[in-house]
Amino acid sequence: MKLLVQTAFSPRGIAAWLILLLGLLSTATLWHSLLTNQQQRAEAEFELHNREVLAAIQKRLQGHEQILLSGAALFDASEQVDRDEWRNFVARLKLEQNYPGIQGVGVAKAILPAELPAYQLMVKAQQLPEPQPYPAGQRDFYTAIMYLEPDNERNRAALGYDMFSESVRQKAMQYAVEHNSTGISGKVTLKQEIKGPQQAGFLMYVPVFYNNRPVATVAERWAALYGFVYSPYRMDDLMQGILGNRDLMVDFTIHDGEKASDATLMHNSARWHEPEPNHQPLFSRSYLIPAYGHQWLLTLTSRHAFERQFESLLNWSLPLSGVAISSLLFLLVLELLSRQQQALMLAQLLAKQGAESEARFHQLFLHMGQGVLIYNASAQLVDVNPAALKLMGLTMAQLQGKMPLPGDWQMNPPQALPPAPLQSVLDVLVSGAGKTSEEIGFWHSELQSYLWCNLDLYPQFAADTQQLEKIYLVLSDITERKRVAQMKDEFVATVSHELRTPLTSISGALDLLCHQVLEDEGHAALKQHMLQVAYDNSKRLTLLINDLLDLEKIAAGGMSFQIKPQLLMPVLTMSVEANQISGSKRGIRLELTPPDKDVPVLVDSLRLQQVLANLLSNAIKFSPDNSVVRLGLSTVPGFIRISVCDSGEGIPQQFRPMIFQKFSQADASSSKRQQGTGLGLAICKELVERMQGRISFSSEEGVGSCFYVDLPIA
Repeated sequence: MKLLVQTAFSPRGIAAWLILLLGLLSTATLWHSLLTNQQQRAEAEFELHNREVLAAIQKRLQGHEQILLSGAALFDASEQVDRDEWRNFVARLKLEQNYPGIQGVGVAKAILPAELPAYQLMVKAQQLPEPQPYPAGQRDFYTAIMYLEPDNERNRAALGYDMFSESVRQKAMQYAVEHNSTGISGKVTLKQEIKGPQQAGFLMYVPVFYNNRPVATVAERWAALYGFVYSPYRMDDLMQGILGNRDLMVDFTIHDGEKASDATLMHNSARWHEPEPNHQPLFSRSYLIPAYGHQWLLTLTSRHAFERQFESLLNWSLPLSGVAISSLLFLLVLELLSRQQQALMLAQLLAKQGAESEARFHQLFLHMGQGVLIYNASAQLVDVNPAALKLMGLTMAQLQGKMPLPGDWQMNPPQALPPAPLQSVLDVLVSGAGKTSEEIGFWHSELQSYLWCNLDLYPQFAADTQQLEKIYLVLSDITERKRVAQMKDEFVATVSHELRTPLTSISGALDLLCHQVLEDEGHAALKQHMLQVAYDNSKRLTLLINDLLDLEKIAAGGMSFQIKPQLLMPVLTMSVEANQISGSKRGIRLELTPPDKDVPVLVDSLRLQQVLANLLSNAIKFSPDNSVVRLGLSTVPGFIRISVCDSGEGIPQQFRPMIFQKFSQADASSSKRQQGTGLGLAICKELVERMQGRISFSSEEGVGSCFYVDLPIA
């Protein structure tokens, strides 16, 4: 087998490759022809389905227009159509049998302000629903839905509504009058949406004019307008009535207007069938449907069932068979040629071993974590590995001086930028001197900070002449080490400040107590106050030390967790009882809202009580007097959520990103109103995450804050 491989990649193997290539090309041509034919058939079939859906929608809209035109003809034949006549007319249409999906057929009366009293008398005389029209208010023109059949709960909710008072409906009604034709409104929410899931709706209008009045111009038509015959439609119900009984192989959406968005979506047929997860349609087509002065965007996409019918066993058997036959012919010819290649194989093997050795060293150079730059004796860059480019934030061309450096690129310690980066360092090496442990920083544009490196420089000399040949620069990333050192310094400074403040208070209070002037009985109140100050600050020191010890235990892995299935309500009840006294001093009540069902979670109950004690303490601390702190349970996917909500001042916007950091406090001044260590929430976060949970919060300034602890369901 090894001999065959060597022969295949030698000049003698060209004949075998040509045979293989010819066979594969023939297979690819036949396969491409097969797939192209299938694609053309699928596209033609998809177009037929599209035309079927489009024609069905357009035909049904025309049918609904004829219903309204017949209703308008009824008014043309009679000066006055009362409610019973209209009901009989609609009943004869048999809407549910002939036009499933239509909400109803109604009459909206046009009313001028001067005609309102007469119209309202007519409403009472015909015992129509009152008040009409609504909404109340003075307008230049009114309409009122006078009749709407069939008589059902949804349609009765719309009687008396002034559709002209709403801009989308008004635009369609104006179009119908001004063009003396049918008009369709944009997407609306119908007044019939009084129960169940809401659907997008629209309305179709046909104007009705008083007999024997001129209607040649727009002004004459407005003067002669009696009202409108109209139909309201719930879009999902209408499409179900038009296409719901068909076994569609495509999905389609209808959007109001020319652009597709969530706001304009009126219908999505994908709701009619089971979801098809991870399915990407192979075919898609959009059409603009002109709809009586309006436009709908119809978008159709293929379903998995449609695409599957064009799949064939030949799709895979043809290429597999072609590849197999071509490969067998290739191997047969290769076997004949391989014996002539045996002498050449040994030389190729030796060359290959040398290439592999060089490749290994090159791969090490490319993938080592440290950055390496190689210069020649003239300080010209020869090669650089990706790690060095990443550390310096530069490209090879910029390092070679072929492209300018970024405007914000600089080295730290600050240096005047030379024509090429590190030139000032390289000048030292021309003499052959090396340098190690040089700390240098590069400004990184993406991180917007310095990336610090340890720089070692090594010269390489020729073995025979001892002349300088190459210079190697090795960059080691020490950014994290410097960051940790800085964090340690900040931590020591913060702890020193937090310890010094309460110690100063305790020392001052004790100094006053020891002073001679406090021996008089008249200073008893001051003595009591000083003792209280010392006591409060000693408690603050105790809390700080305990929090520091807890953080150290967590960081060192020394804090044990007994995680097992637990019911939450007993734990929450104990936490409320333990913290109720603290809140009662200021009239603050703790309210626990029990869930419908207590679901067990995986948790360490003692650590959870520690978290709840901290959250409840904070909520009481920042709540106003005589307020309520609420503790509740809810369910989120995969977790049970504990919420602790107060009605305090809320968390300032600028402090929210730092709220779970150590020693972070919204008011860090020495005169802050609420004392704390700034470690409580950091400890809560560590404890919750060690229990495989998560902690988050929401807040609105001036309203209050809620902290959420999500624990995994057992």
